[in-house]
Amino acid sequence: MREPQNLRHLVTHCDYNYLPRAIVLIESIAKKSEDYVLILVCHDELSYSVMRKRSMQNVKLVKLSEIETHFEELSEKKYSIKPIEYIFLLSPFILKFCLESLKLEHIVYVDSDICFFSSIDPIFDETYNSQVGITSHNFPTNLKHLEENGKFNVGVLFFRNSKEAVQLLNWWADRCLESTSIELGSPDVFGDQKYLDLFVTILPSTHVFKNLGINAAPWNCHEITFDNNRGVNINGYDLVCFQFSGVKVSKNRFIVGYHRYGIRPKSKIKKHIYRPYVRQLYELNKDFNINGDSLRPSMKIRAWIRALIFGDYIFLLK
Repeated sequence: MREPQNLRHLVTHCDYNYLPRAIVLIESIAKKSEDYVLILVCHDELSYSVMRKRSMQNVKLVKLSEIETHFEELSEKKYSIKPIEYIFLLSPFILKFCLESLKLEHIVYVDSDICFFSSIDPIFDETYNSQVGITSHNFPTNLKHLEENGKFNVGVLFFRNSKEAVQLLNWWADRCLESTSIELGSPDVFGDQKYLDLFVTILPSTHVFKNLGINAAPWNCHEITFDNNRGVNINGYDLVCFQFSGVKVSKNRFIVGYHRYGIRPKSKIKKHIYRPYVRQLYELNKDFNINGDSLRPSMKIRAWIRALIFGDYIFLLK
């Protein structure tokens, strides 16, 4: 059965360890938006059970096992590739499931480590007449070399349930079945991401989001300002959503992730973007008895030293 056409649909996915991040995402959308449904694909029974008990408004739960049953090719690949490669493989198939099985008119994919700071409206406003929408990394000049891993980011994507968009989505799914490797020396492949470089060639009408406040991230957000209502602005655009890529958690200690790009995060960015996010994440991790990311001991010390050098950390008082 089709959902009412006036609803906007979004989808994300996670396992139990990332569930706190997904809940922060869900709650951030609920604070600023109306007339939407967010589909949460739960990787395991525990995350599905927890979310059923929470019974969050405007959230539709789907088990990953349902998607794996629908696409037999996923089950065939699941144990023959690395876990991280399988996570990347899921992206196009989750979108395909939403359009094929749930028969939605459109779907917006958002990574679970994204948080919204304003309404979802700008995403749908920009794609009103589009079949497909993708977000550029918007690397500054000193980080342009990172485009070798992809000019575009999978963090926010839009697909309409149209012939052209579905054909492109099927092409992407087929490529991801071939490889989602992130090994060095694979110039044409980097996870599920590098394939997006060819979207505009295959479907010239593919829309590249112009609003720089959509899917802002450490690699493109170095300066922020405020409007008269104290809203956060990035390069003249209101901050719509921010991808907290690279955030590492160890109980009440957080590595922000800017040091990975050789950047020292400004105090305003830490105060107004990261601190509200990690406070929510900290409380949810406590509720779910999740201590944080399991960094290898040998890497943990090095990561913290580098984070300290770049001022790339947040300590929360218990």
